[in-house]
Amino acid sequence: MKFVGLLVVIIGIILIGFSITMNTSVPTDYGDRINNIGLMADRQNYIIVSCLIFITGFITAIVGIIRSDQKAPSKVTCNHCGEIVYIQSTKPSEEKYIIFRKNLGTYFKDFIIWLILLGIFGIGLLALNHFK
Repeated sequence: MKFVGLLVVIIGIILIGFSITMNTSVPTDYGDRINNIGLMADRQNYIIVSCLIFITGFITAIVGIIRSDQKAPSKVTCNHCGEIVYIQSTKPSEEKYIIFRKNLGTYFKDFIIWLILLGIFGIGLLALNHFK
């Protein structure tokens, strides 16, 4: 999940750079250039969608980092006798924290899936509007 998040962050940064440098002026018959309101609105939409893609990737990368830290073993094998020993917390506050972290991971999982879909949808919108 870290890799996917970093990839989406890079795509978001590239799209932000593209949308910020977009030209919003058009030439006139007199040789001058004037600002086109339609192009300015497209530029604004591209910037907003690009920032959403960037934020989606950033959150995905952060959740991937959190999940990689969460994979502590709940049971280990004893080196002397080979018996499986279950690791348990001795303090109730630690148990609450572990339960909270596990639930947080499942909530983030659904949230991240929706954010990735939103990012893919945003990339599709950018591509459709760019190649009109």
